[in-house]
Amino acid sequence: MSFLLRALLVIGVLSYLALKRGEPGTAAPALPSADAVAAALAAAAPAAIQAGAAALPPETRERVAREALAGLIRRAAQPVPELPEPASRDTLSATDRAPAWRGIEAR
Repeated sequence: MSFLLRALLVIGVLSYLALKRGEPGTAAPALPSADAVAAALAAAAPAAIQAGAAALPPETRERVAREALAGLIRRAAQPVPELPEPASRDTLSATDRAPAWRGIEAR
């Protein structure tokens, strides 16, 4: 008897959800696109940086600014590393390029 009640409950719930599936307004809210999120972050970043900098004591702010500028100068003074030539994408060996064996060689 309990099996029948459980089966009836499951069938009823699935039927109810199937009926609700087609109704408008029950869909999940749409997620924002990646471009919209990137634009929102780009717009909020300067304000967040300014608020974070304003929260620091003046001595710390000056020290951080000096260290950041020194790091930028060091990085700008370094030579740009040359990119190595890309490795060949050819994966065939000489035996792979040889024609297929066609029997005993002529003598």
